[in-house]
Amino acid sequence: MPDLLNTAKLAAMVRAKRGEIGLRDTAAKMEKSVGKISPATLSRIEQGKAPDVETFLRICRWLGVEPSELSTAESGNAKAAPKRETLEVVEAHLRADKTLSPETTNTLVEMIRLVYRQEGDK
Repeated sequence: MPDLLNTAKLAAMVRAKRGEIGLRDTAAKMEKSVGKISPATLSRIEQGKAPDVETFLRICRWLGVEPSELSTAESGNAKAAPKRETLEVVEAHLRADKTLSPETTNTLVEMIRLVYRQEGDK
């Protein structure tokens, strides 16, 4: 999986969603929603290590992303890759912000996606 998984992006998204919450508290909350993932495993993921497939799928469910969003496979325009990665990191930070409602987060994410699409059309 390391050859196919953008571990840096996964690490950034996990760190962003976890925010200031400790690894143990995060693991305990995750267990209730997606199953057991140890604090040590979360730490390794945040350090850029690739998890096993089952853990990866649990993390994706917890993050609310499709596994394909963390793929390193090129999908078209090479210039779009940096913008896509920036957008995904911004989205992860917005989704991790506990002060925003899910509706507000979704609206902001859609607005940012529209801007990126418009910029890409130029």
